[in-house]
Order: sequence, then C-alpha cells, then structure tokens
Amino acid sequence: MQRQYTGTAGRIENSQIGVFLAYTTARGRALADRRLYLPEHSWLADPERCRSAGVPEGATFATKPALAAAMIAAALDAGLSARWVSGDEVYSQDPRLRGLLEQRGIGYVLAIAGNRRVNLDGTELSVADIAVGVSDRHWHRYRAGQGAKGQVGLDHYQVRGWRAWHRHITLAMLALAFLAALAALQPARDEEHMPLTVPEIRRLLAVLVLTRYPTTWQILHWSRWRRCHQAIARRCHYQRRSQPSSRMSLEH
Repeated sequence: MQRQYTGTAGRIENSQIGVFLAYTTARGRALADRRLYLPEHSWLADPERCRSAGVPEGATFATKPALAAAMIAAALDAGLSARWVSGDEVYSQDPRLRGLLEQRGIGYVLAIAGNRRVNLDGTELSVADIAVGVSDRHWHRYRAGQGAKGQVGLDHYQVRGWRAWHRHITLAMLALAFLAALAALQPARDEEHMPLTVPEIRRLLAVLVLTRYPTTWQILHWSRWRRCHQAIARRCHYQRRSQPSSRMSLEH
C-alpha cells in the first residue's frame, strides 16, 4: 500500500499518508487516534489494488478534514474532554470540520493560507497584508513543549498492507502513550536537572533493557549528568535572551 508523493523530500517518493489526532495537556501529550488516507483516483478507483492490500470492502474516499472530523467526534463521544482543537491550513479549508467543532462547543485555532482574503472594515485584504500591519506587541509566541523526535518508530516500517499499517501505527502510539505517562508521573521539578523527557526515558529504557552496562547506577548517573548540563545550558540561554545585546546598548 503505497502512493507516489512529492513532498519535502523534493522528489517523488513512495509513501503512506496518515491523519493523526493528538491529545495534549499541561503534563504531556500522546496520539489518541489515526486514520489512513486513501487517494480516490489512484487507490479507491482500483478495486483489485485495494483487495491485494487488504483494504476492507466498502471503504469510501474521505478527505483529510473529514477523517479528522470523524476522529474528533469519536473521541468526544467516548468521553474525552477538550477545550479547543488546532490544525494546519489543510483542515481550515473544510467548513464542515469547523461546523462540527462549533456544534460541539469546541474552540479551534486552524491555520489559513496567507493569500486568503477576508473583509476588514469593508475592505478585502489578504491575511498576509493584515498580519504585516499588526503591531509587534500584539504577537505572542508560545512554546509547544519537548518533542518526541521520532523515538517510538512511528515511521520505521516497510509495510504495504492495510492491516500491517494499522498494527504498526497502533503499537507506536501505545509506546508513545506509555512514555508520556511515565514522564507525567515525575515528582516536582528539580531546578538542577532537566526533567525526564519522553526521548530521555526512551533512551534509558533502551540502555537498561537492550544493552549491558556494569551497573544500573552508572546508567542513571549518566542520565542525571546529561540533564544537569542541559539545565545549565538552558539557564544560560535564557539569561542571554533576557539581556540586551551590546549592539542594542550602543544604539540606545
């Protein structure tokens, strides 16, 4: 089950495209659901190709926003609470997704293309032009948090079938949820050390389970040493950002 796709690789590649629903809280995040996107013309219009890949009979085409809407509705129906949903500009183009969120009372922040035109005080302007005219003091940058950096093998597969794809992706999601839960169970933050992030916990488990070191104490000591130096680097970085540069000092 593969599709010819031209993307960030800069050339045509074989790929499989999945739509994922991530759940995020102040204590961590994990993937809550997934759907495999099937192109209408290259896949669903070829019944024999679908049968050879194990695609269930009766599968119909659904856009990425439609797959996202189905996952969001299923999560809310299952009792998962959420105050708002975010997504890139692919999902902002479907008014049905926005309608679902408004109907369910869920706020949303969906990116839109810079060339989208909107009416502002009776004048049609592009979003990019409006953004340029907004004062810097009205912009706020928010940190998304520590990333998983690919450590659970979400894309480490060479499967070509419907069932195999779902099995691998589900196991990767389970691994990420397990690591996220361990990270969320940490005690109060230690200012002398960086917290145990998902990649760090994954690294520790790999070393403890898959390799031979003299003692467990040495492994944990190595992790504490790394996180201590990461904390020092972070403090120095924040201090540097909070102080005006020498150029700024000379100019003022």
